[in-house]
Amino acid sequence: MYENPRYLARSGRKLKREQKKLSRRQKGSNRYNRQRQKVNRLHAKVRHQRQDQIHKMTTGMTERYDESVIEDLNVSGMVKNHKLARSICDTGFHQIRRMLEYKWAQKGRKLSVTD
Repeated sequence: MYENPRYLARSGRKLKREQKKLSRRQKGSNRYNRQRQKVNRLHAKVRHQRQDQIHKMTTGMTERYDESVIEDLNVSGMVKNHKLARSICDTGFHQIRRMLEYKWAQKGRKLSVTD
């Protein structure tokens, strides 16, 4: 079992504050553009943290196990629940599956997908 670090939830307060500052700026101004870059940097930081964690997790799985089975999840259906949507998107299910598929193929091992 692996823990979900929830990087988006962790940086939620900071992101909310910076987005609020952005909404108060006048579109097209220099300060608006600078603030937009700050918000974009925060989103990029969350994305890079998530990618790094998923890379480490999937690499560890391919080194530890000879065979693996993953579940084919209906993420688009799960996201329709507005109470769970943010945390589901923060997990990065598709990215995990994509990395597992190519890493297991590189090692020549078997990865099975079940419903």
